[in-house]
Amino acid sequence: MSYLTRKVSRRMKRGLRDGELVVNATPAARLGGMREYAATALPHSLGVVGTIAGSLIGAGGRANIDPRAAGSRVPLPQRCTVAVTNLRLLIFENSSLTNKPKTLVYEVPREQIEWIGEPVADPGLLTKTERVVIGVRGPAVVGWEVPRVYTRQGQALLAELARQTVPDRQQDGPNPPA
Repeated sequence: MSYLTRKVSRRMKRGLRDGELVVNATPAARLGGMREYAATALPHSLGVVGTIAGSLIGAGGRANIDPRAAGSRVPLPQRCTVAVTNLRLLIFENSSLTNKPKTLVYEVPREQIEWIGEPVADPGLLTKTERVVIGVRGPAVVGWEVPRVYTRQGQALLAELARQTVPDRQQDGPNPPA
């Protein structure tokens, strides 16, 4: 069990249902959130050069999103933690100081997940991420991106989510091209 999974388990101690266990958790950001973060951080640290680089970094990446994410996207915080329990998908807003899960902002029972998209790589200059979208009954789309250093955790989270999702709801093949 990873450190972040234990942290979410402690955070949800009273919020878990009977028999519910936190299985996996990974740091994430809303779609485009890592580029936004880099674009705002660079100007403060590198002055004029950072401002130019930040505008280039923040402008790209829109083409690397699954086309199904265009409609009715669930709003997520810029930096968040995505967790999977044996019953639900949970998304927390992270603390701005510690970047650890602070407030539960979205939850959906696993039986309401309609489809799981294949991860789409965003090969940004400083912000390499894997972007994920999940279709939820409603209809709604939940999308996030996992920073490159956490892609292994992100892939394990998706594998766990897919493992307990009804097979006919899983998407066949890769996402359609944008």
